[in-house]
Amino acid sequence: MTEPNNVHERTGHTIWLTGLSGAGKSTISRALAAKLEASGQHVSVLDGDVLRRGLSSDLGLSPADRTEQARRTAHVAALMSQAGLVAIVALVSPYEQDRHVARQIHSERGLGFFEVWVDTPVSVCAERDPKGLYARHRAGELHGLTGVDAPYEPAVSADMRVAGFDATPEELAERILAAVRGKANADAPQDDAPEVDPPRSAAPEPAAPEPAAPLESVTVSEAGPLVSVLIPSYNTSPYIEACLRSVLDQTHRNLEVVIADDVSTDGTYELLTHVAAADTRVRLLRNETNLGNIANFQQLMGLASGKYVNFVCCDDVLLPESLARKVALLEGQPEVAIAATQKIVIDTQGQPIADRNEYIWTHTPFGSQRGTYVIDGYEAGNSMLVDINNWIGEPTAVMYRNGLLSASDPNVIGSVRPARNVDFVWWLQLMAGSKLGYINEALSCFRHRAGQTSKQAALVPDLTLSWFDIVRGAKNAGYLESPELEVKALARVADHIQSRLPQLLPDHLDRTTAVLGKIAERLQELGGAQPVPA
Repeated sequence: MTEPNNVHERTGHTIWLTGLSGAGKSTISRALAAKLEASGQHVSVLDGDVLRRGLSSDLGLSPADRTEQARRTAHVAALMSQAGLVAIVALVSPYEQDRHVARQIHSERGLGFFEVWVDTPVSVCAERDPKGLYARHRAGELHGLTGVDAPYEPAVSADMRVAGFDATPEELAERILAAVRGKANADAPQDDAPEVDPPRSAAPEPAAPEPAAPLESVTVSEAGPLVSVLIPSYNTSPYIEACLRSVLDQTHRNLEVVIADDVSTDGTYELLTHVAAADTRVRLLRNETNLGNIANFQQLMGLASGKYVNFVCCDDVLLPESLARKVALLEGQPEVAIAATQKIVIDTQGQPIADRNEYIWTHTPFGSQRGTYVIDGYEAGNSMLVDINNWIGEPTAVMYRNGLLSASDPNVIGSVRPARNVDFVWWLQLMAGSKLGYINEALSCFRHRAGQTSKQAALVPDLTLSWFDIVRGAKNAGYLESPELEVKALARVADHIQSRLPQLLPDHLDRTTAVLGKIAERLQELGGAQPVPA
C-alpha cells in the first residue's frame, strides 16, 4: 500500500524548534502547522509557554526545571508522533544534553526527530520582546533569562539552523519542511521510501561571483586550525565580559585568546582576571602604560600564533558560529586572504539601532541578499576607495591569514602611512593580489557607545584627511589603476572633506588647505578635471 505524501516516517515525526525567547519559534511553528494541515496532515503544536500553564505548571526556570520540562515535552511529543501525528515543539530547551535526550527518546521508539535551531541574536530577540521578558530583566524584575544571565548552549547537533529574522515565517517553514522531507527520504529504506513531493517554493540562492564553503562544511572540532582571537582592552567593564564569553562560546573551539589591557582603571582588568582563570585558552596581559588604540592592536599582532587571526573589539560580541563560518571559508578557498562578515549594530544595552543597521545593509554591494561572495581584491578595494566607504567594516567582523601583515609595521599602504583608518589600510594590504571572501550574513554585533575613537571630535581631522593618504597609497599598491577610477576617488575625498569643513576649520585650516590643494593638482594632471576649491 502506498504511503501518503507527508513528512512523518511511517508512524510519525517530531520537529523540535529550539532557540532564545523571541527567536521566532512559536511563529514558525504556527506556519509549519498551517502548511502541514493544508496538505491533510494531522498536527499538534507543543508550545513551551502553553505547556507552562498546564503540563509544566509546577516548574520554574532553574536548570533542573528546564531539563525536566524538556524531558516531559519529549515524551509527549513521542506519544503523539507514535499515534501518527507530526508533533511540532517550540521550546527554548537551552541545554545540548536535554535536546540529545529528546532525540534519544524518539530514536528508541523508531520515531523521526528533526531538530531546528532558530538562531536569532539576543539583540534582535530583545528588540521584539513579545512577552516583555527582556524589559522585565532590564528593570530587575526577572532573573535567569536565557541568553542574558542564563546560558544557551548552541545547538551544534541540530539537523538544521535558520536565522529567525531574515525571512518570513512562511518562507522559513517551507525551508524546514523541504529539509525534513529530504532527511526522511534519505533515512527511509530504499525499497520502502515514501513518495515525497518536492518543496513548493524553495528560497532562491543569491547569485555570487564564486561559491564559497557552505554551512554544511562547518564542523566543530578541537583539532581544527588554531585561530588567534586578539582583544585590545581599555576601560570597558560594562561590556568586556560579554565580549570574552561570546569568544569562548564559539562553535570553533581551537582558539587562543590574547587580551592586552591598556591599564584600565574601571575594574576591567580585575574582571578579566576572574573570567580568564576559568579557561586555559585565555592569555591576559597588562600593559605598564596606555599604548593607545593603534599601538595596542599592533602589539597583539606580534603575539598571534594561530593560522588565522581575528581581532575582537572589547565592546563587541560574536555570534556562536562567527569564527567557524570564516574558518570554513578560508579553508575552502586558498586564494582568499581575508574573510569578512556582515554585523548588527547595537547600543549600550545590546539593542539593535534601526537606522544604523539599515545604513549598513544598503552600503555594501550585496544589499540584504544573503550569501557568500568571493571577489577579486583589487575590484573590492576600488569600490570602497571610489565611494570612501569601508564596507568590510570593523576588525571584529574580519578574519585573515596570519603572516600576511607585518606586525612590526602593519599600517603602511604603498609606502604611505595614514594617520587613521588603519584597519582599512590592513584590508587593502591583504586584498592586493588576492581575494576577499564576504559572508553577507550578520555574525557579530558592533556596539555604538560614547567614547569610541570614531566619536572623538579631536580625531575628526585625522580621520577625515587621512582618506587622501589612503587613496594615494592605494594607487601605489596597485589599486585605482585607471585614471577614471583615481579621478572618482579623489573627487569623492574632496567632497568628504568639504562636508566636514565646520569640524576642520579654523583650527586645521593649513592642513585642510594643503590636502585640497594637492587633490586639485592631481585632478588637473589626470586630464582637465575641475579643480577642487582650496
